[in-house]
Amino acid sequence: NDTSVVLPQIRKTGGYIPVHEGESEEETIRNAEEILRATLKKKEELLEQQKKLLHQQEVQLGLDKKLIGEQDVEIRRLNGVLDEQTRWASIQGENVINLEKQVDGLMPKAIYSDNVLDSVSCFTTTQVAKELGITAQELNRSLCALHIQYYQSGQYMLYAEYAHMGLAKSRTRYNAFLDPKCDGRKEKMGKAVTHTYLVWTEKGRKFIHDLAHRFWELAELYEVKNLG
Repeated sequence: NDTSVVLPQIRKTGGYIPVHEGESEEETIRNAEEILRATLKKKEELLEQQKKLLHQQEVQLGLDKKLIGEQDVEIRRLNGVLDEQTRWASIQGENVINLEKQVDGLMPKAIYSDNVLDSVSCFTTTQVAKELGITAQELNRSLCALHIQYYQSGQYMLYAEYAHMGLAKSRTRYNAFLDPKCDGRKEKMGKAVTHTYLVWTEKGRKFIHDLAHRFWELAELYEVKNLG
């Protein structure tokens, strides 16, 4: 049995060199050297493969470390961007709140200014009539005769054809009267009376002026024809 010879020799020397019958000692040594060289070559090849594999693993490990480092840098950058956006959103939110407070504070002033401007930019019929050199009654009669306005319920109003042209607005005046029975020791309110009347916008004022000049020109032309 070959194993009875091979195994003990492997245990004793770490290898097995076959010895053929009739083989000289030199041939045995030469065979042993060839086996040794082949074994060493195989070992070197295995070591070289292990070195290559180890190098590949080191290269891959380096790439992984580089990728992890780049990802870490990107994560820190994104966290910085997120923090900046959060801070900016917080500032914008505070700005919106401040603007809303400013708007709330300015709203009454804006309403008051609009009312003042609306009041200042409108003209009474008396004012427009004086500019034309006539009385308010004459101007009102002329506008009624031309079917521009009509009188109803104590107020002049525009006909539908002119009502939506932005020529005039309604203004309300409040008059409060104290109770004549007030004895001076206790305040007693009387009645409040409201009176609505027509006022003319700048557009309406120009409309009346243009209308008056047109009729004056026609009147002058009529007089010239009659004189001729």
